[in-house]
Amino acid sequence: MFNKDFLTLQNLTASVNKTPFLETTLSRFFQVGRIATTTAMVERGASGLQLIDPSPRYQPAPDATDAGLARTQYTISSVKLGRTVTISGEKIQNIRAFGTEDALETFEGVLNQETGSVRNWIAHTHENLRWGTVKGKQYAANGTTVLTNFFTLAGVTEPDEVEIDFVNASRADLQNAFADMGDYVRTGLGVNADAAQNVAYLYGKNAWRKFRNADPVAALYDRYQDGAVNRAGVGGQRIPFEIFGAVHMPYFGASIGDDEFRAVPVGVPGLFRTEFTPLDNPETANTLGLPLYASADNALLNKGYIVELASLPIHYVTQPECLIGGRHVDTP
Repeated sequence: MFNKDFLTLQNLTASVNKTPFLETTLSRFFQVGRIATTTAMVERGASGLQLIDPSPRYQPAPDATDAGLARTQYTISSVKLGRTVTISGEKIQNIRAFGTEDALETFEGVLNQETGSVRNWIAHTHENLRWGTVKGKQYAANGTTVLTNFFTLAGVTEPDEVEIDFVNASRADLQNAFADMGDYVRTGLGVNADAAQNVAYLYGKNAWRKFRNADPVAALYDRYQDGAVNRAGVGGQRIPFEIFGAVHMPYFGASIGDDEFRAVPVGVPGLFRTEFTPLDNPETANTLGLPLYASADNALLNKGYIVELASLPIHYVTQPECLIGGRHVDTP
């Protein structure tokens, strides 16, 4: 007979976290952490790099209080991504041990099967929020309602999109456009500019097609494709194409516009962050957040169980002034 003691928040949450979310393009750019609060405080330095004169040995170092280290702060609250599913009684009524498999392991299989779609929806929403983060604005599922505007929070001006006609652009046009965008990114990074390993440009499907077929790019891209067999990506990971002092790659996230492309600094510690916060249940108060939570309750008339699957992330960028994007435009 099925043991209902399995249906605790702790057991269910442990079960759903055994399988991590699928790694996506943008998840590779985000540093992941766990916090015990429902908000993250972003601290921004108000000054640039300070050069330090040597101090005499065996004497205390000078005080840094007046060395231009004033900082500003703002907070970002977590959002709840979740849905409930009903697991009917017939799905679990015959759970029993078989061989070396115990009942809990068997129930975990049922749980993962029944909540698989919701798990994928949550993972897709994480990617959507990350895409909004690299744009400086996070949007709701409708694509128009702004959830978080990082430019406003940081008190910086949102840049205009760079418009490029890839079809008619000369090599000099493209070199200058990407150099200007790269300069904007590194200027925005300030003292962290030297930490950036590169700038990656992510393209919507039409912008990518126009870019790779542009006259200054096409021949180089063909040679790049000829050697692709020697650059096989792990698990389908796309290998960036390098040109104009940056790396370029298509992005298939659902939220990117067909003609859109974005510049994403690579390798800057803590620039893009994901913090998982605790579930909104008393049992998880003041505990470190987990990527995914699962909790259960009896369905109507005890005909099964209602399971809530939820993730409470904060995706954010610490220096939105380095964010810039562009768009392919057709010109007559």
